[in-house]
Amino acid sequence: MMIVVMVLSAVMIGATGVAGILTARQIRQTADAGNFSKVLFAADSGLEWGEYMFYNDKAACDKIDCPSDDNLCLLWPEFNEIGLKVKCSNNIITSSATYKNTSYVFSKKMQ
Repeated sequence: MMIVVMVLSAVMIGATGVAGILTARQIRQTADAGNFSKVLFAADSGLEWGEYMFYNDKAACDKIDCPSDDNLCLLWPEFNEIGLKVKCSNNIITSSATYKNTSYVFSKKMQ
């Protein structure tokens, strides 16, 4: 009888440990999903801003590097926290955003 109780106790402790590890992973993935949505929005906005600058003021396109005093960084102060960079060279616009351990890059060839 005592052996059965010890075996069942060991099984329950093992199952509880596995459940705790899986729960911790789910919580971590949820936090990363929030960071990913911030980075995705920032990179997309940077690409759109780069397209606007490409057609209106090509020289200023390479100067988008939040945090800075650029209109894009001032319009959305969150981008200063995220870290947005937009580069325009050889008719290719590249927008990259990084926040904590998450980053995303959009690139578009202009004609």
